[in-house]
Amino acid sequence: LADHAFGIAANISGERQVALSATIQYITPASGHLEAVADCISRNDLCSIYRVTVSAGDRLVAVFEGIGIKVP
Repeated sequence: LADHAFGIAANISGERQVALSATIQYITPASGHLEAVADCISRNDLCSIYRVTVSAGDRLVAVFEGIGIKVP
């Protein structure tokens, strides 16, 4: 779920990006309805950094950080 949210957020503007690196920290076991929210932390002409939080209601399940690099 987190990697899909990252991919959508990194490519939503129409500039094609691929993942250069990705890390995820699992906080607690997931159950029930999950929601992923991606936020752009930094962006320049070459790459972007996104942080994705995955939650089950008010409970934080995981934190993902991905670096996207632009491709021609």
